[in-house]
Amino acid sequence: MNSRSSSVSVNLPRPQQRPSFSTRLSSAISTAEQGEADAPNAAEHQIDEEIDEIKRYEVYTHSLLG
Repeated sequence: MNSRSSSVSVNLPRPQQRPSFSTRLSSAISTAEQGEADAPNAAEHQIDEEIDEIKRYEVYTHSLLG
């Protein structure tokens, strides 16, 4: 009986570790202090538009159901 054994080594890339909360918070504060905080305002505007659309849909469906 012939027996063969082989060993395969797989080197998988390690996922990058996410920065800590304090690092992310510090970065956000620094960015805001530099006057580059327009992105949150744009995000808030988009959220407001989504909420308005949901409200319009609720009014529309409520009027259909009567």
